[in-house]
Amino acid sequence: MGRDRRIPMVRRVFLLSGALFAVLCASARADVGPPRLNPSAGEPGQVIGGRGPSGMPVLMIPAWLAPKRYSCHVGAVCEPYSVGPPSRRPWVRLGRMSGRVLPVRFGTIRFRVPRVAPGRYKVFVYCEPCYRGRRGSLITDDRIFRVVRAGSAGTRVVYPGDRLSFVLALGWHVTSARINGVVDPVTIFTVTSFGLRDPRPSAGICSVTLQRQWHVRGAYVQLTEERDGASRKRKLRRVPPRPRHFETRPKGAGGLCTPADSGEITFQERGRAFYVFYGIGKRASPATRVAVRAILDSLRIGRR
Repeated sequence: MGRDRRIPMVRRVFLLSGALFAVLCASARADVGPPRLNPSAGEPGQVIGGRGPSGMPVLMIPAWLAPKRYSCHVGAVCEPYSVGPPSRRPWVRLGRMSGRVLPVRFGTIRFRVPRVAPGRYKVFVYCEPCYRGRRGSLITDDRIFRVVRAGSAGTRVVYPGDRLSFVLALGWHVTSARINGVVDPVTIFTVTSFGLRDPRPSAGICSVTLQRQWHVRGAYVQLTEERDGASRKRKLRRVPPRPRHFETRPKGAGGLCTPADSGEITFQERGRAFYVFYGIGKRASPATRVAVRAILDSLRIGRR
């Protein structure tokens, strides 16, 4: 008799569990997609950040090899799947979103671009709750992540008197002329993605030349060095060593008084103290943004 009473209860619990699983799966499918990466292109070693569904593994694969959705029922389309997150080439694991998988919330990810061939890649998340059993969905969208090597193409520009050099990206321009009113730190060079007409000094730190010729799709980088003895000693006590990879972050107006995204970086190397002033137009392409960092990463600095 007791056993007969337990059977309906077991069935009820089983049905409720199945309904709950279906709700969770439906919620997961509705909210799950690959993280929105910023920037949407990068070179190997560059730090990329993103925001997307919490707790899920994130992977990428060359776009031409990416699995596609398929017809699974009458009039239905299903996501590709795998038993566990893919771990073999051509898949490359980028990391895992922060937080728990369920309930689905927003998480973040931060990773370095792996050393893979330049090209177009699709980014996927592996959603284990989206399938019953041991399988999980591989979910992506229409966005493309580009792996580029901007620093590998260009011409190395050498300044023997300043004991440094850098790689000038193809199509970029360079001048060693002073384009603002600052005498010390000393301007070593200014590179621009657009031709800089009639560069000339102006009062203070702001560059009237850049302000007048600013382009929303353009970018520039200026390198200056602190050479006054007392100022250099004070600077060396305060500034960090040169980073392994330079990062440019949106900070609003700055740099040489140009519009967002402009900013300043200070660093030291081999007993020398430097300032970097940069500006990147709001509508600059991913390749232009990568080129800015590639120019800085290509710096070779000797002792004076």
